[in-house]
Amino acid sequence: MKRLFFITAITVAAVSCKKSSPVTEGCSVNAGNIAGKYTISSIIYRSSSTDAPTDIFSTMIECEKDDSYELKTDGTVVISKETMDCGTPPPPGTPATWALDKNNTVLILGASLDIQSFDCRKLVVVEKNVMADGDQKTTTYTKQ
Repeated sequence: MKRLFFITAITVAAVSCKKSSPVTEGCSVNAGNIAGKYTISSIIYRSSSTDAPTDIFSTMIECEKDDSYELKTDGTVVISKETMDCGTPPPPGTPATWALDKNNTVLILGASLDIQSFDCRKLVVVEKNVMADGDQKTTTYTKQ
């Protein structure tokens, strides 16, 4: 009986610690499907889970809103200032890399970003503890 209890407890612990999969709508999360050229269409910041969300994207200047991020299948990223360059970092052509974790639940792009959802056109990622413990930034990338 003790042995059965021990095995059950280990199984429950292993299952409960497993990271949940991103919500996908007919599109599996893998490097081939994620690869593509994106622009940011939304950035929402919450300083804590109880605070109201703040729309960061609407406060950005126009020359930052049109930047594109091309995630290539070889793991490199090409950052472009599409129509306007406002001289803010990073400069166009700055080398960067991207990857998915082994479970395809985290996008590594300068930071570890939890993939919240992906429908092959919109990629929604969440970054936690950005400026303070307990905060979160949710960014939506739209594929061109």
